[in-house]
Amino acid sequence: MKNVDDIRKLFESYGYNERETNKIIESYVNEYTDETMKRKVTEIYNYLLNYYPKQKVIKITTSNVFVFSMSLNTIKKNISDMIDLGYEEEEVFKMIGIHPSLLGLTKDNYISKIDSMKKIGYKKE
Repeated sequence: MKNVDDIRKLFESYGYNERETNKIIESYVNEYTDETMKRKVTEIYNYLLNYYPKQKVIKITTSNVFVFSMSLNTIKKNISDMIDLGYEEEEVFKMIGIHPSLLGLTKDNYISKIDSMKKIGYKKE
């Protein structure tokens, strides 16, 4: 990224504070062009807003900054894979809210992570 100030302004407009913004920018500063980063952040942020309030989206994306390295199609595929395991869409988003790293797991790893969540009290509704 050449113009980090534009990216900072984008995060600020979405409600991220300086610490949250810095955490994400430091992870991607040399990975993407300005336009690619803006597109990825906007697409993923807006998609997650369909399922979570703004502060939860910020929590999910700052606790797992890798989410901005994923394509929106990959995120949707991972969610679809969890639904294919027998979970309702609402349950999938509830689990992601509890354990945001689920977004980045492969289908093979979901079962193990979900089993771990069940052991600490999560129940399939």
